[in-house]
Amino acid sequence: MRFAVRANDRFVRELVTVLYREDDSYAATWRAVAEALENGGFRRPSYELVRRLAGHEHRRRASRAEVRRAQLGVAEAFFLTSRVVNTPIALERLGDARRDERLVTQWHEPLPRDDPPP
Repeated sequence: MRFAVRANDRFVRELVTVLYREDDSYAATWRAVAEALENGGFRRPSYELVRRLAGHEHRRRASRAEVRRAQLGVAEAFFLTSRVVNTPIALERLGDARRDERLVTQWHEPLPRDDPPP
């Protein structure tokens, strides 16, 4: 079977983002993305492409969840704890989580196209 979808195709990336579920396998995500593309008149993407994009999405969601946990830790340190020591620790964790989220987001941005200028 031939696959004619570019690796940095934004449409495929968006479909993987929408159709990927944590409790499903990569194969189930690939089948859902392939079916959606075929229904739209496009060719199926390769399994490896969808698997790679689903892995990126998994890491992006995990880093976003870590930022949310760190934000809750900061709120808890400010409002629910009487110990002053907890506040700087919580702020440091939040900074680390945000830095990691930016790093994951940078790693998984679409690749620049090598098309010549018009």
